[in-house]
Amino acid sequence: MKILNNQEIENLRPEILIALRLFDYFCSAEGYLLQVTWTTGGKHGKRSLHPKRRAFDALPLAKAGAYIIAACRQILGPDYDIVEEKGHIHVEWDPK
Repeated sequence: MKILNNQEIENLRPEILIALRLFDYFCSAEGYLLQVTWTTGGKHGKRSLHPKRRAFDALPLAKAGAYIIAACRQILGPDYDIVEEKGHIHVEWDPK
C-alpha cells in the first residue's frame, strides 16, 4: 500500500481501517499496489465522512478492479459504501 498526499491512516476509525486493509489484501493478491490518495485531508463535500475519519479514496484499479471491488462489497456488507467516482474509488463506513 502506498499513501499519497501525506495522509495518515493511523487516525482512521477501526471500521474503515478494516476496509482499507481488505482492499490492500485483495490488491496485493492480484499483484496491484493500492494507492490511497485521501483519508481526512483534501477537499470534500459538506456531508463527507472524510473529516469524521470514516472514509478513504484510492486511485482506480486496473483490470482486476471490478473483481476487487465486488469481493470487498460482499465481505464488508451494507454498512460500507464503495463508489467508483471520476478518477478514484471512494470507500466509506456509513452504518445503515
